[in-house]
Amino acid sequence: TLEVEIECQRPMRELLCSQTGQSLDDIPQHLSFADVRDLLLASDIGRVLDTEWIKRINAAELQYWINTSRKYEHIAGIGALDGDDSDSTKVPLQIDYSENVLSFKCGGQQLVYEVCFPIDKPQKDKVNTDKDEDVPVEIRFVTELMQRIEESDIAAPTPLEQRFTASSSSYLSPAYSANNADEEDGVDAFSWLGIILYLPTQEEQKRRWIKNEFRAYSEILNELGDKYGAVGHWAKVEVDGLTKHQRQQLQKRLRARFGSSLDRFLEIRKTSDPKGLLTNDVVSDMLGV
Repeated sequence: TLEVEIECQRPMRELLCSQTGQSLDDIPQHLSFADVRDLLLASDIGRVLDTEWIKRINAAELQYWINTSRKYEHIAGIGALDGDDSDSTKVPLQIDYSENVLSFKCGGQQLVYEVCFPIDKPQKDKVNTDKDEDVPVEIRFVTELMQRIEESDIAAPTPLEQRFTASSSSYLSPAYSANNADEEDGVDAFSWLGIILYLPTQEEQKRRWIKNEFRAYSEILNELGDKYGAVGHWAKVEVDGLTKHQRQQLQKRLRARFGSSLDRFLEIRKTSDPKGLLTNDVVSDMLGV
């Protein structure tokens, strides 16, 4: 219900009130959590790249998701949003139809980038240890990314979006694998890791600041991704502002990932589109054609 959703949003709404001087009753009830987050980001646009401020927003949004998950416990009769003695920092299991669990409002204008990398297959007989190499690669990737975000003082809002897919038979898919899917334990798995910065203002100077910060943020993801054999989502690679070295690294990255498949594509392109009518600057910069 709307009342329960508003209660879940309380940490974010309270933070907004602390910035604007409003009362909770002054904030329109129909606003989604993403709407409230946009208002928080825009409440002091001079702090949109202030790491400590973004941390406070992230903490409030985390509590929103915890409250949302606990809402499902309440519906199931095993918990409550108020008057519950359970540990409020423990994120419980959320069970619902996939369209309710796996979809959410993203918010306003944003810059996004995503990379894809292969992950280890589960090893049934593997003994867990505390050694770094025994930590799943998808966890190592995220842990290292968070360390680099902190070291670089990136004001990174939530989420770091991580998803998983099986392999693809499309030769130029970032998740392509030649393994036979019918082979026992032969299905490769891939993780996709996405980053985001929001654009909560129309002020040109501040938008330029955010875009410049996002280029640096994306470069951090690319540099780490090279360690794990990652390549960018084709539709999310930005070539504007790339230096010659960064452009060469992008081409090298694609060459290392796709190899002979990329050669084959370029041969077909040369035959089918000799005048390059279907090639734009993005394709040209990425493939060096």
